Amino acid sequence: MKVATYSRGKQLAIREEPGGEIIGTMGNMSAARVESVADGWVELTMGGYVREDLVSIYGLVDMTTYSIKQPETVPKEPQQEMDAVTPAEQPGEIEAKEQPAEDSGELGSMKLNDLRELARNSGVKIPKNATKDKIIELLLSNE
Repeated sequence: MKVATYSRGKQLAIREEPGGEIIGTMGNMSAARVESVADGWVELTMGGYVREDLVSIYGLVDMTTYSIKQPETVPKEPQQEMDAVTPAEQPGEIEAKEQPAEDSGELGSMKLNDLRELARNSGVKIPKNATKDKIIELLLSNE
């Protein structure tokens, strides 16, 4: 999946077709999914086109995965109940392993405050003390 971000201030015109009538705008530090890129124009999945030279395009790959291993002495609970309980509340010892989020563009090189702003403008809620990897993970999982 590719995402186009706009971070040059003010508003970026979204056009009905390349060079065509304006049908909307992208605000500063906003992002939109990319359908295709051709001839200097980016076609957005949500509809419309923006100039390629005015946006940054990031390629996003696999989302973070988690695995939970329970000791043999703890009876297994239904998956629905496990999702609702934090590891600290589970009986016995539980080992949770988090793998860092990966990206194949400039998303990983963005500053923490820029990632927070991008998440806020994209409607992604992030915890107050979220790490850079956590914010990237949340952006990736925002389908």
